[in-house]
Formats: sequence, structure tokens, C-alpha cells
Amino acid sequence: MLNKKQSPQSILVGAMARQVEEMLERAIIKTRTTNQLQPDGIYVNKPVLRGQFHKWGAILFPPLLGLPLCLKASRAANANAVASSSSSSSLLKTALLFCFGAEFIMTISGTLHTYKWKTEKAHQRARKLDFTGIFVGIACFYSSLGRLVMGAHPLWNPIERIVWACAILGTLLKWKVPDAPHWANASIFLVQGWAGLPLVPFLLFSDVVSTKSAVSVLSGATFVTLGALAYSLQWPYNTAQKQPFEIVFGPHEMFHVGTLLMFVSFTVTMWTRITELSS
Repeated sequence: MLNKKQSPQSILVGAMARQVEEMLERAIIKTRTTNQLQPDGIYVNKPVLRGQFHKWGAILFPPLLGLPLCLKASRAANANAVASSSSSSSLLKTALLFCFGAEFIMTISGTLHTYKWKTEKAHQRARKLDFTGIFVGIACFYSSLGRLVMGAHPLWNPIERIVWACAILGTLLKWKVPDAPHWANASIFLVQGWAGLPLVPFLLFSDVVSTKSAVSVLSGATFVTLGALAYSLQWPYNTAQKQPFEIVFGPHEMFHVGTLLMFVSFTVTMWTRITELSS
């Protein structure tokens, strides 16, 4: 019997939640069965949800977040009501660059982790391209979201150059020296990702940046940092003694969820900043 106090909205949300849960259970069973029946091949024995978050993120990001953001930037351009610090055309280019960075990362990662690779050579090329996607994607975020929020700071231009230098260096290192020690790639990622750290006081206390923009930027950085920490510490720990195909949600999935939450937070920042500049 339905609770008379339940609103139609809560009943609808509950029904949708149950449908999503059932779909997820069916997907888990299907993927796990496939992995067990097809043990041979390249990168087949892996956790059930490996790559699924980025795969579906790449599919859903353009219509749900990317397109509305670009349309908003386009309307701001057509309205000719953009602040003097940013031209109307540059707002649209900035939105497109941001969307490209997010989509580039998710598409390559989702393909790497879900496609059934036939040869080790093809799989290794996809792994290198995955690193390239991360390096270039981070640089795109700095040149779009970062410039939109912190471009007024005098240190911004040298910081942006450092970020792109890291993207080029990291990509070349992965393709030319694939067996380089892990600390080499990790060091470049750290320098690139935290290059904007000196501008945090400007982000927090400047009159140029709104509280909403600052909070959404820092939230996105926190989400991806927590995901990276979970991956580094191999949390959740209960996956250590299991075969990969027995794992549903492991440390790598924690990292991918962290990146998705970062994309959403950064999209909020872009939306907020474009609204501020076009008002």
C-alpha cells in the first residue's frame, strides 16, 4: 500500500531509482559473464565497471552539459553584452575548448577500458593516447576555465605556458619513452595539475571572482584529488584479494567517478562565469 503522504514526485523518483538499479544489476551480470566466458584476449580480465563511467560520460556530456554551455556562450555573443575583458567570440571559443577537453579525456578513456583489443600493440597505443588525452585535457581546462576565472592575474600567462609545456613534455615522454619510470609521468602530472596553486588566494579573496565560481572550481579540484588518492592508496581495500572480473567497483573506478564530478563542477563554473561576464 502506498504511503498517502508520498507526493507524486517522490513516487516517480523512487520508481526511476528502482529502474536504474535494475538496469545496473543486469549490466553487471552481463559484463561479468562475458569476462568469464572470454578470458583470452587483450585487457579482457578487468573489473565489471571498468571504463563504463567515462564511456557513458562521453555519451551524455555533449547533450546534457556541453551543448547547453555552448549555446549559452553563443547567446552571450549575440547579445553583445560581454564585459570588456572578454570578447563575445572568445567566450564561445572558450566554451568549445572546455567541452573538447572534457570529451577528449572521457572518449579516449572509455574506449581504452571498454573496447576488446585484438593485439597488444593496439592496446599499448590506446594507453599512450589515454595519457595524451589527460595531459591535453588538463591544459584545455587551464586555457578555458582557468583563463575565464583567473586570467586577470599577472601570473596567469606564465602559468598557462608551464601547463602547456607539461602537456607537450608528458605526451612526448609517453610516446618516445614508454618504459619511463612511473615517477616521471607522475611528476609532470603533479606540476601541471597544481600549477595554478599560487593563484588560490586570488581565487578566494579577489573581487573579480565570485564566491560561486570559487567554490565550484575548488570543489572540482577536490573531487579529482580524492579520486586520485583513492587510486594511489588502492581504496576500497576489499578488492586486493579478488580476481579483476570479480570486482564491480574498484580504486580505478573511484578515480573515474572523481573526474566526472570534476567535469560537472567545472561546467558549473563555466556557466556561472559566462553569466557574470554577459550580464
